[in-house]
Amino acid sequence: GEWDKITTSIWMPLNYHRLVGNGTFGGYMVCIIGAYMYLWSDKKEEREYYDWVGYIGNLIGVAIMIPLPAMGYIFVAEIYQYDATIGMYIMSDRESMFMLVQGLLVGTMFSVSNIYMWVSMKRIENAERFFPAMKFGFILIVISATIWFTPRRFFATMLPEPGMNPDMVLPDNLAFLALMVSKNTAAFCLVTVTFINYIFYTIATKTGKVHYGKINPLGPYVLIFLGFSDIWLMSWMGTIRELSRMNWHIYKVFKDVTPEKFAPTLAESGFHVTVIVWTFFVLMTAIIWIGIKYPKTKPKETGPVQAAPQMAE
Repeated sequence: GEWDKITTSIWMPLNYHRLVGNGTFGGYMVCIIGAYMYLWSDKKEEREYYDWVGYIGNLIGVAIMIPLPAMGYIFVAEIYQYDATIGMYIMSDRESMFMLVQGLLVGTMFSVSNIYMWVSMKRIENAERFFPAMKFGFILIVISATIWFTPRRFFATMLPEPGMNPDMVLPDNLAFLALMVSKNTAAFCLVTVTFINYIFYTIATKTGKVHYGKINPLGPYVLIFLGFSDIWLMSWMGTIRELSRMNWHIYKVFKDVTPEKFAPTLAESGFHVTVIVWTFFVLMTAIIWIGIKYPKTKPKETGPVQAAPQMAE
């Protein structure tokens, strides 16, 4: 039936991927709200509270983001099993540079999330015992993220087309960086180090006193950057999924014969996504600012209304 055309082998992997992605998105939106409220609050109690809100948002975002790469691998594996043509189109052909940008964003978010945990732990008593291990972890994170988004070639199609430089490829002695073995190892290392730092962070908050409201000034801005990056990443993932349909409305069911079926360039897609993301981000910022500037006022409490005295007839 028609429903079977929707519930293909990639239906549930897509749902898993979006469930994790949306959970991460929600956590980092809490980060944005907490960071803005922290920066715009004057009272000590409010700054302590919104510092805690940012901490909780990052805790949620990082916890749910850790399995996100695994969900992506499962999703892509099912795509290849369903039809390798789509997988090759995404990973090796016209969307390969789109995937490079996505890898850059994911690597950046993992890196910055670890930076926030580092900055946040500086306001926790006795947390410095974890710092040597975390410093070593940061080195691994940078190396892993770099390997993850290093492509084999720098032109945007599987084979160079007119106007493309066929020499824009990695040197042979560095070609191993683009192999899936290297990519998978880097992704595993990135996730593992983040998970270990997350454990350190959790232990520190449970065993040491947390001085909320005294976070490093960099902390709130890191949270805002994380939220913005996550909005951009979610939009970019949607772009990749939309363009992977190629010249089909429904793959191998309903063909797209309109003149607009072409795949836009990386620059054009990036421009439109960025405009949409900035629009959303500015609107969200405005909503938070209005909520602070014009808070709801509680109605004045009044005593019970007394009935007017009745004149005896």
